[in-house]
Order: sequence, then structure tokens, then C-alpha cells
Amino acid sequence: MRKKTKLKELIHKAQSGDKDALNQLIERFKPLINKYANRLGNEDVSSEIIEWLINATMSYKEKESCAKEDFEKFVNNNNDV
Repeated sequence: MRKKTKLKELIHKAQSGDKDALNQLIERFKPLINKYANRLGNEDVSSEIIEWLINATMSYKEKESCAKEDFEKFVNNNNDV
């Protein structure tokens, strides 16, 4: 059984241009992405959430607070999609 790569390690690899690491991040969050897309009643919003995840990954800096609030704002702002 393959050991799961730590989230921070995937983020750092993705920030360095590792496309496989970025894909692994997206796959890891796929259930959550699908949950919010279903909640919003619009599967097209999945691509917008993935775009948000990519942007959040690329701009992530260690020692910053969690971006949970930013994600919730994004979801709440797209309720009318």
C-alpha cells in the first residue's frame, strides 16, 4: 500500500511546478469539490472550485492562517450560480 503524501509536501511540489502533485491535490479534494458543487446545484461550479484550489495552492505561504474562511466566502458568493 502506497503511503499518502503529506498535504504540505504536495503543495510545495505543486508550487515548484510538479503537475502530478497538483493533480494529486485536486484528487484529494475531489469529494469536497463534488459536495459543494452538489450543494450549489450546479456541477459546472466544480471547475471554478478547482481553479480556486489551484490559486490557493500557488499562493499558499506557510505560517499563514488557514484559508477555510476564504473558501467559505467563495462558496457563499457562488450560491446564486
